[in-house]
Amino acid sequence: MLFLIFKDMNKKNIIITILILVIIALFVLLNFDKEQKIIDKPIKIGAPTSLTGVAAAFGEMAQMGMEMAVEEINADGGINDRPVELYIEDDQTSASTVVSAYQKLVGVDSVDVIIGVNLILLLTFVSNCSSR
Repeated sequence: MLFLIFKDMNKKNIIITILILVIIALFVLLNFDKEQKIIDKPIKIGAPTSLTGVAAAFGEMAQMGMEMAVEEINADGGINDRPVELYIEDDQTSASTVVSAYQKLVGVDSVDVIIGVNLILLLTFVSNCSSR
């Protein structure tokens, strides 16, 4: 069958067709490798939580709940076959500390997503960032 395709083509067209097929094959293989690397990486979830300060009791309960959820998700095979990792930073129930907690989660831990447990601190953080 391949012979019938190339039968009426000159050598130049055959070479161009083969090169195009090789380029397409390389493109597919290179993209498959990238997708495989993403699949192998865990999903990193960051959470600034009050583990000290006046809201420590709420933060500790939130931490236990998040850890239980991550254990359950990973026991069921993760999310789309990717394991989940939880990164918790103590915001010390302080608006000034929550900024550094977020910066560490994003800059050092390279989390994929941040979940906010304390809405007041989150709003303060957004306010502080927008004023910079």
